[in-house]
Amino acid sequence: MINELMNKVMSKRIPQIENYMRHPIEVQDELLMGLIDSAKNTIWGRYYDYKSITSWQDFAQRVPINDYNSLLPFFDRIRKGEDNVLWASQIKWFSKSSGTTSTKSKFIPVSEECLNDCHYKAGKDMLAMYCNNHPDTKVFSGMNLALGGSRQENEYNNDIFCGDVSAILIDNLPFWAELYRVPKKEIALMPEWESKLEKMISSVISSNVVSLSGVPSWMMVLLKKVEEKTGKTIGEIRQNIEVYFHGGVSFAPYRKQFEQMLPDKMNYMETYNASEGFFGLQDRSDLDSMLLLLDSGIYYEFLPVEQVGSSNARAVNLSEVEVGKNYAMLITTNAGLWRYMIGDTVMFTEKTPFRFKITGRTKNFINACGEEVIVDNAIKALEIACNQTNSSVNEYTAAPLFDNKHNSTFHQWVMEFEKEPEDMEQFTDLFDKALQSVNSDYEAKRYKDLVLQRPQIIKAKPRHVLLVAQKQGQARRTAQSASTFKRQRIHRRDIKNHRTMNTIEEIEQQIIEEFSNFDEWMDKYAYIIELGNDCPMIDEKDKVEKNLIKGCQSKVWVSAKMSGDVMDIKADSDAVITKGIITLLLRVFNHQKPEDVYKADLKFIDVIGLSSHLSPSRSNGLLSMIKQIKLYAFAFSIKQNQ
Repeated sequence: MINELMNKVMSKRIPQIENYMRHPIEVQDELLMGLIDSAKNTIWGRYYDYKSITSWQDFAQRVPINDYNSLLPFFDRIRKGEDNVLWASQIKWFSKSSGTTSTKSKFIPVSEECLNDCHYKAGKDMLAMYCNNHPDTKVFSGMNLALGGSRQENEYNNDIFCGDVSAILIDNLPFWAELYRVPKKEIALMPEWESKLEKMISSVISSNVVSLSGVPSWMMVLLKKVEEKTGKTIGEIRQNIEVYFHGGVSFAPYRKQFEQMLPDKMNYMETYNASEGFFGLQDRSDLDSMLLLLDSGIYYEFLPVEQVGSSNARAVNLSEVEVGKNYAMLITTNAGLWRYMIGDTVMFTEKTPFRFKITGRTKNFINACGEEVIVDNAIKALEIACNQTNSSVNEYTAAPLFDNKHNSTFHQWVMEFEKEPEDMEQFTDLFDKALQSVNSDYEAKRYKDLVLQRPQIIKAKPRHVLLVAQKQGQARRTAQSASTFKRQRIHRRDIKNHRTMNTIEEIEQQIIEEFSNFDEWMDKYAYIIELGNDCPMIDEKDKVEKNLIKGCQSKVWVSAKMSGDVMDIKADSDAVITKGIITLLLRVFNHQKPEDVYKADLKFIDVIGLSSHLSPSRSNGLLSMIKQIKLYAFAFSIKQNQ
């Protein structure tokens, strides 16, 4: 009964969709003038005199093409609490993502209108189109398994919500939609992926899941974990699953794996949504193109890719686009993004109606599973790795590899070194960690090798990269990359060795500076976990009762001895976060004189936010670890003075 009722409700949207398919230009023109009228009294609207704009031609002539960097000063003003900057209504949310920018993360404003008239409206359109194409669907007879991100505090300490766009959508879902999805909101928005994954697995197993939605890379991780726990594929557990709504990355590399896990009569529907808005849906299962959504609060323009970066760039609207031509997409939205280049390139496959395919990005990038690694990321990561290994790179190229045999995905880099590192394994690890430090999406996909595995670096013969690129018609890109490195001359800088040269205060300051690179606590949390890999490991024979720290939630062993006039401390823990915390403490205390250890105040703990973000049990454990190390120091100090 409910399934039939929901199908009938969704069917009422189809005539409206068919209307803009028949009258696309008129619908878009009306939408643009409405957006301009809504923003005419904003700071932006007054500057560009929106009141006098009467056509798209006026608008395009007066308002410049923008990107994230050009609008960033306005975004920052909004995040600090200023209203009426780019859009008239109050901005309550900012969506965090990575992408083609020079910053680690970008924050995109999301208005009430954008949330309801774009994201949610397009979500309903997705269901309406699916129901229209599959009249016998039972998609409302059970639950939708939807993956979500996490929220975070706004660094400006106001009421604006910052987080993944999926987290914003889940946090504000209407009550009726919440009834049809798993996991529940409190699980979906958990910040720590490991704990969330366990609870999601339980939710999936115990719920009547009939549909899936989310990015293929993360969905694959979850479904594999379900199979590991139950010994059955999700298709064997829930044979009535009928559709997977997917988007975010290309589905082609994942299709074979999903087909092995899901029922034979499975439907797949591609979506095109992002932090900035919801742009397209696969309205016909017999086509691999998507329908451009024209009445969801977004006005579209298209810039020929060869004009990207040109001072004389001229964008066209839908009335002038050509089939088969590659365009960079510009959007004007009901959240105050004006002629905003989102970084994607598209190609129209037909104009009646307007259907298109995503062809790539306006900048060179790798986006196998949502990591969006761009050239700027690679340059910064290579500089870090080369500085720390006294090496230099002339030329490089990279591509993602999908190993279906071992169900693994990784980036393969081919590099021509001017000066090779002594240890390629160390160089690879440093490069991998540096990429994570400059790209939050790559960092998330590399977490515990769940989605992306460790990169592979192949040493190339002199001029090999350039010659291969020339054969493939990529000489211009590679030559630009090579010249960049030749100009920069990446060499090792002086790096102090905190083990032997630095005081406790200097090491603390280094840690504070490192953590200042992270905007969100979850990034810091992930970094602490990563630091656990560098923990000075205690010998197995020393994992005995006397070295076990009392008062810790998990097991922590610490041993200490004197090495000359300084302390030599080793430790281990059975919990990844605790291991990272003890590694931080040992970085400060190890190879220091006992008297200095005993007197240390450890200001870095409060400055980086560690004390305020740990659970009470872990905070007690941290205090217990510090207390035990200082007891060792006190004992050694007394013995030295005897």
